[in-house]
Amino acid sequence: VEAAAAAAAARAAEARDELAAHKEALRAVQERMAEAWALQQGTADRLVGVRESLTAADAAAAESFAACATALRGAAEEQRAGQCDEELRGAIAAAAAALRCGV
Repeated sequence: VEAAAAAAAARAAEARDELAAHKEALRAVQERMAEAWALQQGTADRLVGVRESLTAADAAAAESFAACATALRGAAEEQRAGQCDEELRGAIAAAAAALRCGV
C-alpha cells in the first residue's frame, strides 16, 4: 500500500510539475500575444499617421497647383495685355504717320 501511495504521490508531483510548466508556457504565449497586439496597434497608429500625412501632402500639392495655375493665367493675361498695347501703339504710330503724310 505504501509503495502504491508513494507511486501515486510521485505521479501527482509529476502532474503538478507538468501543469506548472504548461502554465508557464501559457504565460509566455500570452506575453507574446500582448506584444504582437501592441505591435499591431502601433502599426495601425503609424498607418493612420501616414494617411493623414498623405492627405495633408495632397492638399498642399493641390493648393500649390492652384497657385501655379493662377500665376500662369495672370502671366498669360499680362502677355496678352502687352501684345494689345504693342498693337495699339503700332496702330497709333501708323495713324500718326498717315496724318503726317496727309492721308
